[in-house]
Amino acid sequence: MATIGPWSKVGRILVRWVDENFLWGVGKATNEISEALSAVDRDSPLEWDHDFRKTYRRQKRVIWVGGEQGEPVVLPQTCLITPQEANDERRIQLEVIGDEFQPSRPVAGAVEFYDARAKSIGCPFFPDDCARLVGWNRRNRTLLFQRCSYFSYAATNLAMDCPQPVFGTLRKTHSDQGTLPDLMDNVLANLAGINCLVFSNDGYMIVQKREKVLIRPGEACSGASGTVTFMDIQHACGSGGRLANLDALREKTEELGLSRSYHRKRRFLGASRELIRGGAPEFFYSIDVDMKAEEICGLRRQDVEGERHAIPSGGLKSIIDSTSGIEELKRHFWALREEIIRRTKAPMSVPLLTNLVFWAWANCPKMVGQASMSQLLAASTSD
Repeated sequence: MATIGPWSKVGRILVRWVDENFLWGVGKATNEISEALSAVDRDSPLEWDHDFRKTYRRQKRVIWVGGEQGEPVVLPQTCLITPQEANDERRIQLEVIGDEFQPSRPVAGAVEFYDARAKSIGCPFFPDDCARLVGWNRRNRTLLFQRCSYFSYAATNLAMDCPQPVFGTLRKTHSDQGTLPDLMDNVLANLAGINCLVFSNDGYMIVQKREKVLIRPGEACSGASGTVTFMDIQHACGSGGRLANLDALREKTEELGLSRSYHRKRRFLGASRELIRGGAPEFFYSIDVDMKAEEICGLRRQDVEGERHAIPSGGLKSIIDSTSGIEELKRHFWALREEIIRRTKAPMSVPLLTNLVFWAWANCPKMVGQASMSQLLAASTSD
């Protein structure tokens, strides 16, 4: 597992805030895109440009990836399951506990805000039952889930910074110790998100520029993404009770039109908790598809949420099993990010970048690591 040790050779670390990507050490997208996104979220109950460095100053297991010049780039993510722990999803158990989650402090008006936005752009507000992640028992490798609604998610995780009389914001009370509370002790809905990199058989990565979506429209995202439904978890528990039994890639069928018959290899890459959304969990996958990129982009879709784009991946796929392939990944990782932004004409979403980082972590462990926020803050001010 990569550590922070090699940083002593880097010298002074150049760390700076980047608004639409929530990163340190990566250049900004165009001003026009930034202004457009700021206008979209100006009145949002969630501050997408929140300075997580200060709020989560005592957070541990914060994810970083090596930058273009060797400097570490810090993501607003804390690691839940590393690629090494995720190596075999058949060994990760699933359990359902408790009754349906009811938030103790829902934010008044937040649901109305998102409902109004959904109507304005003509997208659904997702009233279905979803799966709330309650815990990850690392010792016995068990993920615990609970029934929850998307409305509870909109009234908590997506309402972190909305001022409230007497109690203040959810962000303030939720992180008053400078860290995220444990999942088991959490007052937020914490719906489990899914993100999947999709690789064609002719050397492309398929990504989407999401338009008709409730959260952060206009950003580039993974080829397939969405939330885990409670029915997904119930079906998986009834089919063996392992993560491998979860239909985690259902979204690729709905959003890309990909039939399971073209699915060659699915790889679970790991999981994180996003600091911007109060520790909302995200699960990351990659999949190799036995189909050309042009064919994938031409498939008829059940859910049309945005544009599909084929990004040259240099032949790299889910598993990179050659020394030359690993060197290609290290050399061209940030160029791949820039190519996604160039071709989609959109800023990259945090989940997509994190998906790419977990993919790099799984194939080149020395390229990515985790450290406490205090170490990162100390490193950013040292020579």
